[in-house]
Amino acid sequence: MDDARLAPASLAEISRLQAQLAERDRLIAQQTQTIAELTQQRDEFYLEKLRLEVRLAKALKQAYGPRADRLADPGQLVLDFGQQLEALPILPDELPSTDAATAARPSRKLRTRGRRDIGALDHLPLIEKTYELNAELCRCPNCQQPRTKIGAEVTYTIEHVPASFVRIKHVQYKYA
Repeated sequence: MDDARLAPASLAEISRLQAQLAERDRLIAQQTQTIAELTQQRDEFYLEKLRLEVRLAKALKQAYGPRADRLADPGQLVLDFGQQLEALPILPDELPSTDAATAARPSRKLRTRGRRDIGALDHLPLIEKTYELNAELCRCPNCQQPRTKIGAEVTYTIEHVPASFVRIKHVQYKYA
């Protein structure tokens, strides 16, 4: 009699436990699906972060980096992720364009070392100062003949007059 009384209770218990197991399996499958989706989303966000870092590095190099350090191909920074990047669609504005960049950039005049050509600053007012030897110093110390002018050396300086700049032309004559 004890077996008969336990059997219906245990059958009801077994069916309840089977329902709980089925519910648990359904929840596990749902959570596994959610984990897979979140993992894929995380990977996509990581790749997008890498793309943005590459674009930022490219922009910073173009803005601040010397020409020798500028990247020819910013994709070199993420070589390990090349296969994953190839699987994602690439927008046309993300591609480096070497032809358009070199064609659009005007040729620059090479800068020479040394002083800047102050004589070319025509927008500044010009004051000319000449330096000549007086008659006594212009005589040759050996033969006492007057020396003749053989040329002039022209130099420019810039002076700051309060509230403006003035270009001063210095002409020093040479004697022989």
